[in-house]
Amino acid sequence: DGALNGLRDANAKLTEDIERERRLEKMRRRFVSSVSHELKNPISMIQAYADGLRHNIAKDPEAMAEYAEIISDESDKMASLIKDLLDLSAYESGTFTINKAWFDFASLVKESSERQKKLFDEKGVGLETRLPEKAMIYGDALRMEQILSNFLANALRHSDEGGKVKVSLENSREGSRLRVYNTGSPIEENEIENIWTSFYKIRNSGLDPAAGTGLGLAIVRAIVDLHGGSYGVGNTEKGVAFWVEIPNENTKE
Repeated sequence: DGALNGLRDANAKLTEDIERERRLEKMRRRFVSSVSHELKNPISMIQAYADGLRHNIAKDPEAMAEYAEIISDESDKMASLIKDLLDLSAYESGTFTINKAWFDFASLVKESSERQKKLFDEKGVGLETRLPEKAMIYGDALRMEQILSNFLANALRHSDEGGKVKVSLENSREGSRLRVYNTGSPIEENEIENIWTSFYKIRNSGLDPAAGTGLGLAIVRAIVDLHGGSYGVGNTEKGVAFWVEIPNENTKE
């Protein structure tokens, strides 16, 4: 009986190992496919407009400047995508690091929101903030700003002209909570869990499939996990609200 039980256990472990390898291989194939897809569009754009400059299709200075600007914009998109990929790779391999120090989260949110307001004005979307005078937390300021930037980019992308985005920060006994709300269509319940997964994009969102990389919220998840915090999203009566919370052991009055 002991030998049979041992054999069954060994077979069960072997089956489990094989299944795990299959899942990992499937993830690797999906990852390579997703990266190839995301890089294909900016590379094609850069190549097309570079060829236009090389073959003098853009003859006047204004057209040449427009071509150069498009090449620069697409290069920035590629650089951002590669940075996000490196961050996620570091997180999954356990080498993603954060540098904690005390900083005023309220001041960071205020300054970062003000810097990005021009993008909202250009699209005709309102950006409002409701912040305490001060909110000291012990964390990585650059990474927390990365969370806010990803939330704001996501909110702007899903807001129509005339819409509103509201940023709030609240302190409580549980911790410091950042919330970003945008008017717009709700997220289907069966998609809420998936949106924190790398490369996932909401279906039937009405957006250009090339919009966004599907990495921003996965990076938010990684940063919050390393701060020992929590994150979430919920539909409201007229929109969607994303939030993160840094636990009270990382906050002080």
